[in-house]
Amino acid sequence: MTNSLLEEIPTLVKNNQISLDEGAKKLWKYIFQNKRNFGLLGWEEDDCSEFLLELFPKLKVFINSFEPGNIKFSTFLYSCINNYKQSWQRKWAIHTTYEKTLEIALRNAASEYVQSTPLPSYQSKKKPKSTKAKKTSTKHKTNAKLTTLILALKSCQELNDETIDKVCDFTQVEKSELLEMIESLKKTKEKTATKRNHLINRRNRAYLFHRAYNIKLSLMDSNNDKYNEIRRKYENQTKKWKEQNKMLLHRYSIAPRNKDIAEKLGIKPRKVYFCISHVKKDGVIEEMQKIYREECTSS
Repeated sequence: MTNSLLEEIPTLVKNNQISLDEGAKKLWKYIFQNKRNFGLLGWEEDDCSEFLLELFPKLKVFINSFEPGNIKFSTFLYSCINNYKQSWQRKWAIHTTYEKTLEIALRNAASEYVQSTPLPSYQSKKKPKSTKAKKTSTKHKTNAKLTTLILALKSCQELNDETIDKVCDFTQVEKSELLEMIESLKKTKEKTATKRNHLINRRNRAYLFHRAYNIKLSLMDSNNDKYNEIRRKYENQTKKWKEQNKMLLHRYSIAPRNKDIAEKLGIKPRKVYFCISHVKKDGVIEEMQKIYREECTSS
């Protein structure tokens, strides 16, 4: 695209001769083909790809915000990109990760229960007045409290203060005691958590390049000399991203082992396993919520 055609893009978009998305793609292709003009020629290819990937949605803003007048669109565009480039470089100098996307939390049956179950706020530990409704047996109450405590410890990496308070209210375990168990169990997974975070960063980087090369391919002619090279890079990064995603599902779990939880509670590991498995059955969570209401709400 020539400089004269570059100047026409805002007008073409304004007159609905081309769409805003098409105009942004034309600008992106022009910038990619004229990196020297935008101070990008000396950049590493991967860094340049990251920058251009994040720049793309901004180009629509630049087009819409341009007001014809004394300044040419090319001058306006250079100024906008230069400002954004400085901001982008500062951001990546501060943050060590490539992108805060795809934050897939480690969710298992335990954490899903503890985080998603809408336990009511604690009001009183007084037992409710007797009614004709069938009361829950002491054994069921004891099992429900133990199960809640086990699930909380299993998902200790994700607990917030509100959930911890609810667990303490229901199980009648002192908060300081529960916090000590949580911190102790977290320490058993410190090395694993570090490895997992490293893998997440690698996965995120592969996904970022997967997207970047995909955009490049969409803007390139298949007869271009570099098309096949970019295609190979795209396929390679896509493969890495998918493989690392699978690894995150099966490796580097940051949930503490059943054995470690059992030691903290003074019970056998198979009891921990039973409680976690049992809560997956139909109706168990609802029953535990009923017991919570009986134990922790006033009449």
